[in-house]
Amino acid sequence: MGGEYTGEMSVLATADDDGIQQQIDEISRQAQAHQDNLGQLSQALTITRSYREPGAPAPETNLNVSATNLLALEPIANARVSSKFGYRSMSGRGEYHPGIDLAAPTGTPIYATGDGVVIRAGWVRGYGNLVEIDHGNGLITRYGHASRLFVTVGEHVTANENIAAVGCTGRCTGPHVHYEVLKDGKRENPATYLALAPKRDS
Repeated sequence: MGGEYTGEMSVLATADDDGIQQQIDEISRQAQAHQDNLGQLSQALTITRSYREPGAPAPETNLNVSATNLLALEPIANARVSSKFGYRSMSGRGEYHPGIDLAAPTGTPIYATGDGVVIRAGWVRGYGNLVEIDHGNGLITRYGHASRLFVTVGEHVTANENIAAVGCTGRCTGPHVHYEVLKDGKRENPATYLALAPKRDS
């Protein structure tokens, strides 16, 4: 029995090590993404200052950086994070949570966090009523569990536009918006973007 027990422990240890390494890799990737965003903001501020200096020539650049195309806006007012991005315990087992949950009363307005085009608006398994927006430059946002949707596929939306209302549709334990950010098809930690967002009170 001793040998069998040791073997089981070895397998469990290996599984734990793999899980820890995955989390380390994910944290490293998110840290790099955050650093890249800060670098863009720094460059944008430098460009803005050069415009303000009298007599300074306008720099040649195709950079288009703002709070809206960095998705630095909160999707709901008075946002309270009820579930974070990454690995979490759900139904007694660990699972990967690809976004963050922001709790709010049913009917609370959900706002687009950037300009873009609606590429999905309707019922999606697990997400319930979902709005998905393509912001260009490889950025996509998702807003899940809505009680009502106010936009349709193909519609152009602007940052801060009311696109849906908070609800508890799909796989849900209480009213909230499940918010995801994807960059080039890979899920990013929305907190990286929300860290730059001004507080939304209404």
